[in-house]
Amino acid sequence: MLTKGDKIAHYTIESKLGAGGMGEVYLAKDERLHRNVALKVILERGEIVGSDASPRVVQDASARLVREARAAASLTHPNVVSMFDVGEHEGRVYLAMEYVVGKTLREMMRQNTIGWPKRVRWLTDVARALAAASLADELAGRLSTRIFRRKASLPNACSQASMAAGICSGE
Repeated sequence: MLTKGDKIAHYTIESKLGAGGMGEVYLAKDERLHRNVALKVILERGEIVGSDASPRVVQDASARLVREARAAASLTHPNVVSMFDVGEHEGRVYLAMEYVVGKTLREMMRQNTIGWPKRVRWLTDVARALAAASLADELAGRLSTRIFRRKASLPNACSQASMAAGICSGE
């Protein structure tokens, strides 16, 4: 686990945003461009859930993260976070992406004060992002849309202050 002040390449960790079975997402400062990013980092072998994970498991997770970055980088859409960088630092693969200030769609949907028209608009935004990913794949002759479909879960959908929802590569 990384802590405030730790460095991954030219990114300085500010705080932890979330975690999954194979990686963690941090709020980090890009020291080159002086902006905040969401930094997704694959865990080291001993940190992975069920710490008996083989080096092959870590390799597979790293390869998936790089494929995810390439697929997302090929897509420019207002409802999909932008990919800024992918790399490796001291054996750890990382992905730097747009940091979206807001709540996850799951958190927003749990609020009883949010009316159905707004909820439908958020889900429509996510559907538009998936449609754009599918079209981009079709035009490029790729089949990486499955990455976006897998990422299009409530924990990975977010809503900005502008109330537009989209796919964030979170957990």
